[in-house]
Amino acid sequence: MRISTTSSTLTALCCLQLASWAGSSAANDACAEALEATFREGAPRDRFVFENVGQSDIARITIDMDGSRGRLYFDTSASGDGVEVFQPFRVEASDASLTAMPEPDDGDTQIVLDFKRFPAGASFTFSIDVDDRLTDSSLGQIRVAGAEIDGAQLDIMFRSADGESTSHSTVFQQASARSEVCSK
Repeated sequence: MRISTTSSTLTALCCLQLASWAGSSAANDACAEALEATFREGAPRDRFVFENVGQSDIARITIDMDGSRGRLYFDTSASGDGVEVFQPFRVEASDASLTAMPEPDDGDTQIVLDFKRFPAGASFTFSIDVDDRLTDSSLGQIRVAGAEIDGAQLDIMFRSADGESTSHSTVFQQASARSEVCSK
């Protein structure tokens, strides 16, 4: 996993067959299975951007924020615990196609994205409101500070050209402005 932060952007690169990884941004040269996942804090809508930079299709991405440092959750309705504004799940841009539109409940900490098609080179962006449960949050509970996503887990299921599936997990981390961790 490779992580970099710039203002409110946290990027995790999950490079799973890393034998020839040399720190280049051309992960698809080194990895058969690679996903770049970016969380962008933005009021009122936060965005998750996924780029398939490997060579295999992506079948499923699960975001689980239960273990996040900020105790993050999705704020999707006015009647829940969220602060000031709420935003439901919305696809913003996509070269991929979902099997069904997810409908996370207000307060959920997990979202599952099942893809009918998410080939190499494609990207998928969705927006939603993410809030934290910290009593003393640096940006208030309505906005997510970079380190608050630390510990949120990504589970990725890849599908090869021959139909075989492999699953990998990684977590968001913010050890410094830029760090690299290998997940095999």
